[in-house]
Amino acid sequence: MNTSNPASESLQDATEVSPIELPALSALPMEGPPLFGGRLDLVGGLKVRIRALVGEGEISVTELFGLKDGSVVPLACDVNPLVDVQLDDRTIARGELVVVDDMLGVRITELGHGLA
Repeated sequence: MNTSNPASESLQDATEVSPIELPALSALPMEGPPLFGGRLDLVGGLKVRIRALVGEGEISVTELFGLKDGSVVPLACDVNPLVDVQLDDRTIARGELVVVDDMLGVRITELGHGLA
């Protein structure tokens, strides 16, 4: 009896898997107007949660149940994608992934209006 799962193997074997290199972020002066202007003295200290979406992928239910440590799920995006920055499921900015002190960050390249 063959116990291997061909569906999960196809996720790994479909294409070559290689890590991406992200540019290190040095201290840069911020340019342009702030995303949210106006009087913030009353609410400026409130914390909000934002998230950065790198990409999406699609797999079958069989492939989903076949996932294990080390499985790779391909995403439908470029190697250096623009990342959507969202607040409450609404895109407020786009940017590029960078490394900041051994952590991922997003350098904002596009703000607000006209974002889907």
